[in-house]
Amino acid sequence: MIENHLNIAIISMHTSPIGQPGVGDSGGMNVYVREMASALAALSCNCYIFTRATGDTDQQEVVTEPGVTVFNIKAGPKEHVDKENLVGLVDEFYENTKNKIEDLKYKGIPIHLIHANYWLSGLVGHRLKHYFDLPMAVTFHTLDRVKAQFSAEDACGLNQEIRQNAEKEIISCSDLLLASCEMELDQLVTMYDADVDKIKIVPLGINHAFFSPGNREYAKFAIGCSDFDPLLLFAGRIQPLKGLKIASEVFKNVKSENPNAGFLIVGGPSGHNGYDELDAAVRFLDDNSLLDSVKFMSPQPHEILSTAYRASDFCLVPSSSESFGLVALEAMACGSVVIANAVGGLNSLIVNNYNGYLMNNRNPKAWGDKVTKTFYQSELRRRLTNNAVAMSKSYTWRSSATKFIEMASRLQDSILVNCN
Repeated sequence: MIENHLNIAIISMHTSPIGQPGVGDSGGMNVYVREMASALAALSCNCYIFTRATGDTDQQEVVTEPGVTVFNIKAGPKEHVDKENLVGLVDEFYENTKNKIEDLKYKGIPIHLIHANYWLSGLVGHRLKHYFDLPMAVTFHTLDRVKAQFSAEDACGLNQEIRQNAEKEIISCSDLLLASCEMELDQLVTMYDADVDKIKIVPLGINHAFFSPGNREYAKFAIGCSDFDPLLLFAGRIQPLKGLKIASEVFKNVKSENPNAGFLIVGGPSGHNGYDELDAAVRFLDDNSLLDSVKFMSPQPHEILSTAYRASDFCLVPSSSESFGLVALEAMACGSVVIANAVGGLNSLIVNNYNGYLMNNRNPKAWGDKVTKTFYQSELRRRLTNNAVAMSKSYTWRSSATKFIEMASRLQDSILVNCN
């Protein structure tokens, strides 16, 4: 076992790891921060997570498990603030986070490393790094220049130039950049002139206690989808770049070939266009008399979400941009056949025609034809799912945390010495 006893300040300004993924701005990053902190704690690190205080809770400090403490930091109003407007709260969040780190230091708990998540947290981490003279690692999760390639409306709106300049400054200042896959590494280098020697690939993991194969018929019964065969799934935040409208069009094509087909949608609207995307999908499904074959579920905790994956014959991931593709990996681990757009980290998870399908377009008919063809070939489906499950077993949070520690320990020759 690696035992470093590192005290890590994890900055997650815009979304709390305690929040339910799929609600508002909560998504794969929430899972990443929570699960990575838990895995680091199991390897003898102490993780202090700093997030903006929202909601009804008055708790400033929440110990989620031994070695993981979440600090709810005051910055602006406690109600929801759109992500694109949070840049105006960075100064207050920085000051109050700095004060909390000073308090920890006064109590004999020195921070050894800063790990910032997303560009807003990077702005805060950048200033903390220089104030405390600490090494800083950054995980961006999404990059604005990558998103802007596919859809201007999915980028950062009025703050797009601010964000892109901030990302470039953060990249230049960082001691370690964590990329989830080879493609993200290439994007950091080619789009932001990042120093390749600073970038290390640390894939995400999954919790195999939840995400594993099971009896599909029992799972369908558990979520009220027993009448659907095949059952198609869309899971995640509902916003234009995730492609719910496209997934709905795929379902229409499948339904025309198989009247028993059903469509499960798990997630909630996110961002300023989230409700518009949901409304457009619902109108399309209603106009085509498909709503009776559709089941909507709000964002779910792991124990329910894994049942949804297990129940689904096919998981559709028509995103225009994905830094990693956690939904795809979780679905594959549960034995669902994943059909995904060939973007970002999805290219590193899926080997086309081996453990799923990578599509070079978002043409609903082509996707629907792939579903229909595969559904009627039981041996093909079995081969795809068996290969997907086998591949998924190599992705664990413990492995991710171990790689993180190995990289962090090299930031400075003295970092581990100073921890003793």
